[in-house]
Amino acid sequence: MGQVQVVRFAASRVVPLLVLAACTGTGRELLPSPAEVLDGGGPTGTEALSGVGVAPYRALVRATNRFGVSVETDDLSVMVDQTSVPTKFDGFGFGGVVLDQPGSYAITPVGGTGATVHVLQTDWPGYPFAPAWVAPIDDADQLLAVTGGYVGRKGGELWYAGGDTGPHRVLGTDDEILGVSAVQIDVDGVTDLVAWTAQDVFLLRGRAGGGFSWGTAFHAAGLTVAGADVADLSGDNLPDLAIAWTAGDGYGVLDIWEGDGLMAFTAAEPRSLSSRPTSLRIADATGDEIPQITVLLEDGSWERFVRGAELQYIPIGPFFPVSILMPRDAGMIPFGDLNRDGGDEIAIVTARTPGVGRTAWMIDLAIDIYACNNGDPQAVCTTAFTEIGMPTAAWLTNGDADGDLLDDLWVLNEDGALELYKHDSALGESLLGHSVIGDIPSPGPIASNDVDHDGVDDLTVAGSTVWRQWIAGPPADPDAVWAPALPDRVFVREGVHPWYARGELDGDAGTMELATTATEDGVTVLKVLQYTPGMGRAPSIAQRDLGVGGAIPTDLALCGNQAFVAAGGQVLRVDLSDPTHPVIEATAGGGATRLACGAGPSGSVVAVLGNGQVVLRNRDLVEVGSTPAAGATDVELLDLGGATREVRTCATEGCGIAALPLESGQIAVVVGDDDGLRLEAAAGQSPELDGGGRPLVADVDNDGHADLVAISSTGLLTLHRTTKNGIAHGELSNVPMAIRGTVLEVDGDQDGWRDLWAVNADGELVFVPVTAGEATLRTDTGDTGLP
Repeated sequence: MGQVQVVRFAASRVVPLLVLAACTGTGRELLPSPAEVLDGGGPTGTEALSGVGVAPYRALVRATNRFGVSVETDDLSVMVDQTSVPTKFDGFGFGGVVLDQPGSYAITPVGGTGATVHVLQTDWPGYPFAPAWVAPIDDADQLLAVTGGYVGRKGGELWYAGGDTGPHRVLGTDDEILGVSAVQIDVDGVTDLVAWTAQDVFLLRGRAGGGFSWGTAFHAAGLTVAGADVADLSGDNLPDLAIAWTAGDGYGVLDIWEGDGLMAFTAAEPRSLSSRPTSLRIADATGDEIPQITVLLEDGSWERFVRGAELQYIPIGPFFPVSILMPRDAGMIPFGDLNRDGGDEIAIVTARTPGVGRTAWMIDLAIDIYACNNGDPQAVCTTAFTEIGMPTAAWLTNGDADGDLLDDLWVLNEDGALELYKHDSALGESLLGHSVIGDIPSPGPIASNDVDHDGVDDLTVAGSTVWRQWIAGPPADPDAVWAPALPDRVFVREGVHPWYARGELDGDAGTMELATTATEDGVTVLKVLQYTPGMGRAPSIAQRDLGVGGAIPTDLALCGNQAFVAAGGQVLRVDLSDPTHPVIEATAGGGATRLACGAGPSGSVVAVLGNGQVVLRNRDLVEVGSTPAAGATDVELLDLGGATREVRTCATEGCGIAALPLESGQIAVVVGDDDGLRLEAAAGQSPELDGGGRPLVADVDNDGHADLVAISSTGLLTLHRTTKNGIAHGELSNVPMAIRGTVLEVDGDQDGWRDLWAVNADGELVFVPVTAGEATLRTDTGDTGLP
């Protein structure tokens, strides 16, 4: 956890807003407005956006200019497979083709770039988890929350994910994009963007359904951009633009353009700056309800400005805190009111360098200078700043973590530890650091926003290859400020090992039997659980000591009424013909670690992986064949349409194998692990598979087509649905709980939809309904102490 230090500097260092002439800059003579409007030009290309949706589905196409930004265009023709469809485009440069029938379609605007969309016919309600997205840009440097989704920055590109559009690039330049901020420019309530390179400043209009279109841009010959921001500076309730330019001689220019809310701007008189600017932000830092411009300078100071007259801006105080030794690489980040004094904090943070710690300064300028000058004993007459030292190259953002309408500082460390710095009224103006989550998988840039409109901000993390959303929920720890919400879960059984299997063993369709193992009195036993939907905890109707001491099984499979268990290097067959009386009928050694049962080659019924080979065994567990499998970590017997199942292995940690039948009659073999899903063979042209994890196959959405589900050890859930002629792009979700061992898709509440079953890190077997749980479903442990 970082170190926090609170420092105060005297009110005499603060210059009141009305004392203006005494604060003029020491730079060179004022320059005329250096910038000019940069024309983005008309459409130079078109592209279709990939997607997955339910019929009728609107496949989107957009027209782009030379910067890759959506722009208006005339109506165009779009090819749907081999059929040309006239398509109208809106004012944002987006057009759409409505697809009424399920299937996979190639969408290609004439003369443009095509994409594949997949249309489904189902009313499946979907998984009750927060969304995740395949990172549209790897290793993003910054993440922003915008209307309907998120924008990531990397190099010379901005990419969007979310909304009703597929992931797509919203800005592309030849120069590196140095910064981007979420702002309001055209007062339509949809988030817009201001972004800048060293050469240009871009304003992009947000689209309610997701994505952005061209607004305008600015360029100043011979000058470079240090920063830009948008807010209402002129007091007309319309956003204005401020740009800090750097001149070749090391000085700077503050350039202000007052907006009309329709992307048209009028230049105000620029101001010279006394040193090279490094960062710019607009905020009401003093609590006077007048937005002020703060420009951070390379010499470790700042200059601040406010509107003084029509199209004129004048310098104000206070001076920069002299006790802060600010590195040249420091910059400001957006921030709001931290301590309920009416003023937004000025947040300054050192640049992020992997492997190097960072320092942040939270500076509070909201003091009552007039009351102080009049000797009011109740007046706040000192200005404080809080210094926060972070031991790692953390990512930062601001947001309201507990619904108190104040901004808090979120810090995600390189090791995945999430911390929160929050004002504590009991400690005056100091901050208190709270460690909220010890492990966020795949840490990266973070953004906060209130996704579910409950008054508490949620968190999204841009990992290297996946962006995940974490919805806030009630913390289990009463001392915690924020925690991710856990999904509604139906408790089935406590104290079980990770590997289990489901079967119909008693002939009663109203119950469900589960073969699992557990440790009791230091020994490993096989248990037969009987679950009745709506009745809470599943009782154990039988158990049997497996004779392996306390060895925890590494695999368990159930074929018909025969259970196969790998434990302690042995493989055991347990007869469950009478589920109330399990009988161990055969055992074999061979260093068994993983197994798969089914009708295999050479009359085998089980394939056992161990000691670098796969051994095929019959019902008596007598060896009937073997094959080398050096380095393999899992084995499967796949039904690929032949007379017997085929033996397949995989050789990465936590991997799994599944056979995905396609409507064409061919079968795709899928190998998956936490690093990805790989398609070994499939009919025709199949898309690369998104996501990762151990795969399983089930008709999740009840449309008559087999679907591929995979879930990683860190809770990334991937669903690839199939159509009559293709495998759809991955639909990703973030499951905010650790999952161990077997994952099943089984209807546990008899509502007609398959639910997700898993064992959590506490050894509890639970399932997550795809719909809201009924009142009869037990969501507590229900542990009565009975067997």
